[in-house]
Amino acid sequence: REIAEVLGRSPRTVEAHRSHLMQKLGAANIIELLLRAAELGILPNGPAPSTETGGTNGSPLQEEASESK
Repeated sequence: REIAEVLGRSPRTVEAHRSHLMQKLGAANIIELLLRAAELGILPNGPAPSTETGGTNGSPLQEEASESK
């Protein structure tokens, strides 16, 4: 549901696309799907957005930038 909200699509649409990707990549579950996508280099660069929240407004926590000097 969260992905559907972010993309502005229905949960059923997101589920259908995920199911088709799993079939095409030969994945039996979401973990296999992610591993296969990583092997093929089709995942976006960078870490996944954090789902942890901080503060009272529910905004994502932000890590402090470390200076490398």
